[in-house]
Amino acid sequence: MIIDIHYHFWKNIAFWDVWIEQSMSVIRKDFLPTDLESFFQENVVAKNLWLKSK
Repeated sequence: MIIDIHYHFWKNIAFWDVWIEQSMSVIRKDFLPTDLESFFQENVVAKNLWLKSK
């Protein structure tokens, strides 16, 4: 059984996420719960824990 307890969700906002440089294009996008859905299914992730900090 796989339990995933570390991932991050965000909406990429240029002025807020200035640390994400052009060379980091793979993460210069929104990451939302729906983006994990297929990953969890493909990797048989049974449980996950989401903590909201903002």
